Amino acid sequence: MYWRDRHSHLRGLRKISVNPAVWKMICIVAGIALILVVVYFGPIFLAHQQGNLSAVDRLKATSDARTSLAAVVTAAGLAIGLFFTARTFMLSRTGQNTDRYQACIKQLGDECLTVRIGGIYALEKLAQDAAWTRQTISDVLVSFICSNTKAGYLSPPADIQAALTVLGRRAPGVPLRPLNLSGAILTGAHLQGAQLKGAQLKETQLQDAELTDACLQRAAMQDAKLPGADLSNANLKNADLTNADLRNAKLYQTDFDKATLSGCYLAGCDLSSARNLSESQCADARLTDSAIPPSRMSETSS
Repeated sequence: MYWRDRHSHLRGLRKISVNPAVWKMICIVAGIALILVVVYFGPIFLAHQQGNLSAVDRLKATSDARTSLAAVVTAAGLAIGLFFTARTFMLSRTGQNTDRYQACIKQLGDECLTVRIGGIYALEKLAQDAAWTRQTISDVLVSFICSNTKAGYLSPPADIQAALTVLGRRAPGVPLRPLNLSGAILTGAHLQGAQLKGAQLKETQLQDAELTDACLQRAAMQDAKLPGADLSNANLKNADLTNADLRNAKLYQTDFDKATLSGCYLAGCDLSSARNLSESQCADARLTDSAIPPSRMSETSS
């Protein structure tokens, strides 16, 4: 009976809960009280440790020690205050960015084209302001593009083009995963100067696309469709163009350094000004009706 009553009493204690705010206030009051005790009694104790002092000297030593200790406590208090102020600011900033992100995502699903475009550029601004959102925003825009591209257009709709523009001007030095636009229908897309290093573009349809000055270094472009695309001054170093279709593409000053061209359709292309294009690279390419002066080939292969 005794043990049963005791255990029931303990169960009752467990049900008692204290509001966290109350605990916080108790800790603050206890901390202030401890500081006051240390500041008041600490110097007295230190003065007594200095040996035989006259009453005047002991009073002066106590006052000096108390002043120094108060200065240390004040500095520590300021440092703690600054820390919590900065922490509160960062939490507030994170919350604001989260709200901005949610609003942008809502805009992407809006029926109005203008609202969707506004949401895309708002996401770009958010990525510039908050580095931790960049990869997520990149993935969202890639998904938006791949989910909404359709055949039958001479160029992408305005919202798709806006998303491509934002993705194409990502800063080269930012450590983000390469874009995966494999299979997307991007006919006539404007991607001048786009940063597409390492991008996955397998079977992507880029007919008549504007890719001048684009960085396609190490891009995976197997079976990609690029008839009539403008790749002037594009960087195709180490790109994989196996079985890609580049018929009638513009390749003025295009850099093919170590690019894989096995089975690549190059019919109708003028390769006379292409850079770093060797005979060995073109050995397995399909060069029917391509303009490749023999002197040029001998230059690049030597």
